[in-house]
Amino acid sequence: ETAPFVVLGIIGAVPDKPDDRARFAQQAATLIPGLREGRVTVSEPIRIDGGPGYETRIDALSGKDGTPVTVVQWLRFGAGNTAVRVIGSAPRDRWQEAFNRFRTVRDGIAYR
Repeated sequence: ETAPFVVLGIIGAVPDKPDDRARFAQQAATLIPGLREGRVTVSEPIRIDGGPGYETRIDALSGKDGTPVTVVQWLRFGAGNTAVRVIGSAPRDRWQEAFNRFRTVRDGIAYR
């Protein structure tokens, strides 16, 4: 993986209790495909556009060549038991620039 990328998705069944969201977010982050030797570096609740969210960051190796990457996962909890999931991944030497772009994408998502 030589370039940063973002993946967006919807999770249709998330915990409705705030106390269960931390465990759920960490478990979801550890299941991101293609990562090896992952280590969680950040795991905290946040507010995204005024609503509840969760940020998890992982340092890991990715791809056949074992490229060192940093990955961020944001879960933005919505109505009912759903969440928007944003995953951004970038080689570590391009992380800071990519992270700012990832946040722009995350913050540009609007519910209808």
